[in-house]
Amino acid sequence: MNNIVKKVYFAHSKLTYGSKEEHLCKIKISKLFQLFCPNEHIAKKNPQASHNLYNKAIDDCKRIVFIPYKGFIGKGVYSNVAYALSKKYPVYVYDSINDMLIKVISVCINDSTDWSIKYATYKTDNIEIL
Repeated sequence: MNNIVKKVYFAHSKLTYGSKEEHLCKIKISKLFQLFCPNEHIAKKNPQASHNLYNKAIDDCKRIVFIPYKGFIGKGVYSNVAYALSKKYPVYVYDSINDMLIKVISVCINDSTDWSIKYATYKTDNIEIL
């Protein structure tokens, strides 16, 4: 029997830090995976961290879960998700209304001038839900 705990990289906007949605998502993720939260493990230790450090963490986890903000993702989360998808790692979005993780199959830049909120959108595959 395989007892290896799978890790997941938890990408989310700074605008969701400390929110009820973040808390609920962490609970959901922790039931399925070992949680790696970059804002706790990378950003606090090295606020000027390069994308390479985040990408190495994604490579270590080999999967991502993210929270959208107002139905969109900012530039940082977009970068994380795009990198994971390029590596063919599974990517999931947390649906707080239904308390489930839905597989994401693509991301697309929506407004390149709005780095915080409406930078990008994502497309899901409603077939794979956790």
